[in-house]
Amino acid sequence: MTLQPNDVYNIDNILKYGIYHNASDINITTDEELAFRINGDIKKINHKPNMQLINNYIDVLTKSMSKKIDVYQKTAIDGSYVMKFKNEDYYFRYNISLTIQKVHMTIRKLINKIPKFEDIQLTNNKELEFIKKINDNKTGLYLLVGATGSGKTTTIVTILDYVLKNNKIKAISLEEPIEFYFKNKDYENSIIIQREVHKDTKSFYDGLVEAMRQNPDLIFVGEIRDKNTAIAALNAALTGHVVIATLHAKSIEKTTDRFKYLLDGITNDLDFIQGIIYQQLNKDENGKIKAIRDVYINKENFLQYGQLISTKDIKSENINSNTTKSFYDLVDIEILGENNQCRVNIFKAEKRIFPLEI
Repeated sequence: MTLQPNDVYNIDNILKYGIYHNASDINITTDEELAFRINGDIKKINHKPNMQLINNYIDVLTKSMSKKIDVYQKTAIDGSYVMKFKNEDYYFRYNISLTIQKVHMTIRKLINKIPKFEDIQLTNNKELEFIKKINDNKTGLYLLVGATGSGKTTTIVTILDYVLKNNKIKAISLEEPIEFYFKNKDYENSIIIQREVHKDTKSFYDGLVEAMRQNPDLIFVGEIRDKNTAIAALNAALTGHVVIATLHAKSIEKTTDRFKYLLDGITNDLDFIQGIIYQQLNKDENGKIKAIRDVYINKENFLQYGQLISTKDIKSENINSNTTKSFYDLVDIEILGENNQCRVNIFKAEKRIFPLEI
């Protein structure tokens, strides 16, 4: 498939060219050559859209927006776009911004079909153990980290699809934007409620607080990027939910450092993190892009809000039926005095704000 001069009058033709050549990204800048990222490398096409064409592209991409944003007022535009090609729907996300007073847009093609595990090299034992913990409803926080464009969305969509097919659960996703549209008819005994930040809810934090009222089994957070969202994700993990989220970090070690920073001293105990996958894309010996992953699996158990435990499990020597003592830096132990059981109480003190008041 080639791109003729008249084709560039319609941005859909540019996107179709990208689909045909399996481009992951399309870069369009005023009066500069079109640039496609194909198999990790930039390939330029000698077509240079002028300002009028660029403005037409913006109008098409932002048509569904309730409120128009003027990129020429130095405000970047983020959004999503869907297009039909050969009787299939294709999904894209885009960022539009200025560069030296010119418009630059990066358009990323999203997956339109859920791949199999082997298609994305999700096959080694530690990766499958990570998935098994989620599938077995081992509550806590699961993080998938890596740079932008490292394939995190594809991996998470594949995992979510597997879990939905093999369980009887309610899942809620919070995304900005929604990158893959699940269809509940594909799942016999599960449902997924997808919510887009700024369209269906104000923020990731607000969406998490609202999700806690909707009795989900699993919550997917598109990105943890600030303190409030990190705290809300922690609270959801501690109150008996499976929480899957992405985070920008350069390694598993940097992930824990980053999360401690976001929690701002609330706790240094990260036992609630059940697993981390760090993912990057590299070329193999044949020049093909493949996913390379480092996996951390937490073998320890952690306490959840409201959980009943035996006094034998308490490692502190000074706890008795008349006292309470902080445990895991997050909880108090309430001695029930019956059957040697205790209840975990997450409390408010200093910066600790568990549970969220919802």
